[in-house]
Amino acid sequence: MTFEGKVVIVTGRTSGIGYGISEELLVRGAYVWVIGSRQDSVEKAKVSPAANPNARFAAVDVKDNAAVEKMISDCVREFGRLDYLFNNAKIGIVSPYEKTTLDDWKKIIEINLWGVIYGVNAALPVMGKQGSG
Repeated sequence: MTFEGKVVIVTGRTSGIGYGISEELLVRGAYVWVIGSRQDSVEKAKVSPAANPNARFAAVDVKDNAAVEKMISDCVREFGRLDYLFNNAKIGIVSPYEKTTLDDWKKIIEINLWGVIYGVNAALPVMGKQGSG
């Protein structure tokens, strides 16, 4: 019952590990903000079992600090708090190194590193103020 009634954001939720985490959190009674990088993937997630009254949906580019801050702010505005942030958004590129461009590497770092930093940077003050999270 650890998650019952808790407010949770899961980035990278529309597939893979994020999908599984969100589904389990919803089963356990959490309010889950389902965050995907593209509106089409978010729309697809709305028809999954996650489409229940405790699920909220948004397309957020975790490479965009302002968008991440807005995501946290929107969540706190609706629920008054944020209990958990699962910074799960990530990408990987499966190709030989010589075919991986510098732009590919930049995108990987922006999502896998900066996306996490932006999430923590936006969520930590909220959690500090509430004394938990």
